[in-house]
Amino acid sequence: MTHLSQALRRFDLSNPHEVAKTAIATVWKVAQSDGSPAALKIFHDLDEKDEAPGFEVLKLWEGGPAARLFGRAPGMAVMEWLEGPSLGDLSRDERDAEANEHLIKVAQTAHQIPVHSLDVFETLEARFQTLFELRFAVDCPNTVRASVTECKALAKDLLSSSPTPQLLHGDLHHDNVLKGPRGWCAIDPKGVVGDPAYELANAFRNPLGQDALIRDPARTHALAKGWAQACGATPKRVLGWAACHTAVSMAWSLDTPLGAFPDSDLPEFYLSQMARAEEH
Repeated sequence: MTHLSQALRRFDLSNPHEVAKTAIATVWKVAQSDGSPAALKIFHDLDEKDEAPGFEVLKLWEGGPAARLFGRAPGMAVMEWLEGPSLGDLSRDERDAEANEHLIKVAQTAHQIPVHSLDVFETLEARFQTLFELRFAVDCPNTVRASVTECKALAKDLLSSSPTPQLLHGDLHHDNVLKGPRGWCAIDPKGVVGDPAYELANAFRNPLGQDALIRDPARTHALAKGWAQACGATPKRVLGWAACHTAVSMAWSLDTPLGAFPDSDLPEFYLSQMARAEEH
């Protein structure tokens, strides 16, 4: 019996239609026993990789601005169906300012949900160990080496000065927020504990395919200012996390030389925008 057949039988689902396939999972649109739609996610070889804590986030944010979790078994989960569009679709349709407003609201609303136990989730300190342990190849471009080295030091400063830790989505960006019957809802949380100012760090270099937009200083500062006001931080701190997140993302991609990483210019860009924010 295939994993799909097992899931359909276990959760009393029918009429599966494959809608997405990633490196680690396949998602089907299915019908529940009452005929209502749902999303069935099955991980390849039932290996959830680092996504298991994300389902705990969905439980804790039940009824809030995230997809509802209807059922779960090892390597598979049934969740609320969100028809879309995504905020990434809005942004790509030249509605980026509107998309950013919704993104900020989703994050702010999620952070207002009380969570009493954070022990099962990764900390930001642990997340950034890969960056701290990164060693440069001899042929790494000097500009990349300098910006990533600066991000190493900056990440340590931001971690040491962080406020009371908060449960974060951990990967909140435009294509991880979809519209559904209850409004805009987040999907695919990672579950990270740390500085609220970090929450939109990955959003600055999203959505995918908008290379000019994510390098637009006006857009960058508008997003930083909006999230800073919502989470009680400064634009400088928010932009600092954006720079550091891009650097750690490069460190995670160890199969790609840093100088060849598609966004290798972004740490330097966000560091420069952080300095500009400090001047104002």
